[in-house]
Amino acid sequence: MASMTSVQVVLWSIWTHLLIPLLSTFAISIVVGSVAYYLAKVRARRELEIQKLKVQVDELKEELSSTLALTGTLTIELLIFANYSDTLWILC
Repeated sequence: MASMTSVQVVLWSIWTHLLIPLLSTFAISIVVGSVAYYLAKVRARRELEIQKLKVQVDELKEELSSTLALTGTLTIELLIFANYSDTLWILC
């Protein structure tokens, strides 16, 4: 095997001690940034879905409230009608 010249030793030292760590750091930062972007995107999508579900829940609450109010009104009208028809039955 051929012996390395001093220039080759210097170049090899620069490569192994300076460039490889820099390239590794750059690659790791790209991976970490990609993961962070993906997690932020997933979280934003989940929050949007939660907001949509909250809107649906509010709409259903309003619908239930109006249905309950209508049910109460109909119950009162039926009781009044039942009392009125009993009164008419007694008078006849």
